[in-house]
Amino acid sequence: GEDANEGECWIRSPYVLREYVNLPELSRERIVDGWLRTGDLLRRDADGFFYYVTRVDDMFVCGGENIYPKEVENLALKHPDVANVAVTALTHDTKGFAPAAMVVIKKGKVVTSEQLQNFFADNGPAFAIPRAILFVDQIPLNGAGKVDRPLIRRALEEKFGTLQSRGLGRS
Repeated sequence: GEDANEGECWIRSPYVLREYVNLPELSRERIVDGWLRTGDLLRRDADGFFYYVTRVDDMFVCGGENIYPKEVENLALKHPDVANVAVTALTHDTKGFAPAAMVVIKKGKVVTSEQLQNFFADNGPAFAIPRAILFVDQIPLNGAGKVDRPLIRRALEEKFGTLQSRGLGRS
């Protein structure tokens, strides 16, 4: 990111792999002069402690702003009725990409897309407001038990297509 205290974690030690077996392109991309590019974006605080931010691959640009899905998800989870959330980038007609969210609401609660977008507007930067929200019973996981981002992106693309500017100051 723009912040000098944020960047991709690279590691080097005698215990780090030298190459990915039978994957020369991945080896060239991820292993640079003996350094392993982990793909993890870290932030260093004033005391020199490092904090995980997100996967480098998950970051996308919306109208010139770097957006990290994890940060948008953390903001959504501050809403008292949100049980779980997954954010991904969808193509946007003028911004390039914009955030879209799959959201699980706590049992017995009712929240509309507009109410959730207003919560984002009141509690975070405008560019982080999900332009499309799909309410689901559970967030899909892959075989490893991790959030299945490619599946989520496909589901949101099928439902919403390319996101459009709405001319409401919310695009």
